[in-house]
Amino acid sequence: MWRSVNDGGTGNAARVAGFDICGKTGSTQVVSREHAQQLAQQGREVKTHSWFSGFGPRDDPRVVVTVLVEYGGGGGALAAVLARDLFELYTRKYAR
Repeated sequence: MWRSVNDGGTGNAARVAGFDICGKTGSTQVVSREHAQQLAQQGREVKTHSWFSGFGPRDDPRVVVTVLVEYGGGGGALAAVLARDLFELYTRKYAR
């Protein structure tokens, strides 16, 4: 989970300087794979839901953030960005 955020993984957008975050991104299907293929053949796009879940700091966790964005695409695209905003808010208010 640390590598996902800090070592070029899909959660890199959640990274906050000076606050060691671990996290995981993902996406969830809204229709079956077969139905998505049928829709794609018709030229219709099916978007997935985007999610990110993480905690920080790594060695002494004090905060957990989970973000789910309906039709947000891949988890690193939007959910991780919103999670970063929440982690930054936490660090400004509580971290020293």
